[in-house]
Amino acid sequence: VFVEQFPELQEKMAFAILFIPSVFFWGSGILKDPITLSGVGWVTYSFYGIVMKRGLLISNLITLILSGYIILSIKPYIIYALFTGISIWSFSHFQKSIRNKLLNVLSGPILIVLIATGGYILLTALGKDRGKFSIDNILEYAVIVQQDLKKDYYGGNTFDIGDFDASASSMLSKAPLAINAALFRPYLWEARNPVMLLSALEGTCLFIFAVYLLVYKLKITGCLRYLNRTPLLLFAFSFSLFFSFAVGISTSNFGSLVRYRIPAIPFFLASLFIFDYYNKKQLNQEP
Repeated sequence: VFVEQFPELQEKMAFAILFIPSVFFWGSGILKDPITLSGVGWVTYSFYGIVMKRGLLISNLITLILSGYIILSIKPYIIYALFTGISIWSFSHFQKSIRNKLLNVLSGPILIVLIATGGYILLTALGKDRGKFSIDNILEYAVIVQQDLKKDYYGGNTFDIGDFDASASSMLSKAPLAINAALFRPYLWEARNPVMLLSALEGTCLFIFAVYLLVYKLKITGCLRYLNRTPLLLFAFSFSLFFSFAVGISTSNFGSLVRYRIPAIPFFLASLFIFDYYNKKQLNQEP
């Protein structure tokens, strides 16, 4: 999907999706994480085929349903973040397809309400038999898990983003810390063993690249401009942030963190490469 949209970035997309060390390591073998990571890829591919390319409807629909069911059966919270990203992708795609400027502006609120309502109904229906992962219980479960993973019997290989309760406002107040933890921690000084040191080196490189590009080069206005330009970029970036928030808010153990976050890393790094591509393209066009 990414290479079809950005053929000039084929090598960089291969690196972002296939060769990040932690994703390559934890995304291989017979574990839950490789299966759900693969499911995220297939959901993205089949949704792109149905909505954006409008081809092979039956096969893509079957792939979408099977992949979504597998993810829902193993790690339901991934579906919640993925569906949020896909909803934003759909909204951006459909709004851009409306050529009339007035209708384009008026369609925004309508599409937001329809997608948000439909999404809530669907996720509630999907989660009603998921026990602790249902919409009603998942916030309380996140608090319980986050507090448990900070206990001494995990050997001190933990981090703390502060206390919060099961209310949405309390969790959202921790969003910056949670996203930062999921994408960039452990820091170099937090590594307690060789595996954590490698993860820390990877996170440090990703942090430096992200800050240099998003803060120094593009600043906020540049990021928003490019996000508004490309629905795929908006999807990849929003999914990586939503998923990172879900992982960071519910995990306090580095050993679990480096495994749980692997679906977010390829989408986040792919987003950075697209941001960088647009920035360089604009600089080359300037006199």
